[in-house]
Amino acid sequence: MNPPPPSHKDRLRLLACTVDAARQTRFWRSKLGNSPINSMSDFENLPTVEAREYRRQRFADLVTKPYEIDWIPGPWLGQSPTRAPVAEGSTEARIRVRTLRRFLTHAVPDDIPNPTAVVATTFDSRYFGAEMCAVLVRMGIPAHLVTDSGTDRLRELVSRFEPDIVALLSNQLDANDLPDNTKSVVTVMTSELPKHVPCLDLYVCNEFGALGMRKRRGTYQLAHDTFYFETSPCETLVVTPYFSRVQPIVRLETGDNIRVTSPSELC
Repeated sequence: MNPPPPSHKDRLRLLACTVDAARQTRFWRSKLGNSPINSMSDFENLPTVEAREYRRQRFADLVTKPYEIDWIPGPWLGQSPTRAPVAEGSTEARIRVRTLRRFLTHAVPDDIPNPTAVVATTFDSRYFGAEMCAVLVRMGIPAHLVTDSGTDRLRELVSRFEPDIVALLSNQLDANDLPDNTKSVVTVMTSELPKHVPCLDLYVCNEFGALGMRKRRGTYQLAHDTFYFETSPCETLVVTPYFSRVQPIVRLETGDNIRVTSPSELC
């Protein structure tokens, strides 16, 4: 079971704090104005910002207190020419890793007393893959990272470890062509879930990390305890993290087309 979302009172307080933090940055100050957030209507009347616009901004215009930056997740250490880096303080990093760990527990087979794992990744996704390995190890699951860079023998490399869990972050290895001993698969926003083995599919966004998970086709269960989710008029997902303070984000329109199936699920 996922933790429940904040109460209405706590949700409003957390969102107001996020807006106050965002107004300390040059980019968000120009977007959000100075009106107080006294109700959810006040918050939902704030403009949304498309992810592609956000990713074009200067890093210095997106952070509140640079000296509180504890970690910059992902490749390039913030030097990507096509998207703004994502900086975290210790609190944000702890919450993001906790959310990923909670989702990954659903990939652990119940009938295997001491499971092992391999994360097969592309070169560009190796940082996320390494983080996934680290989380699995903290869960007590020995995990290895294998990259497809410079090899066409990825399946052979994965098979050598005889893993019970395989996380697929590379298109070079198909979910339907896994080692015979594989008991569980982790994928990221795949269009087709494998039918012959249990699968955990993660919904991931660069700015937020893991937003949700699904174990069957169609619906994602979202992390409502960590993020406030809305739907834009164009039926795309809009996200505000409750706890982002070092690099706050308010009503970011991800561009992902969605359909809400219940208060806690989308597809």
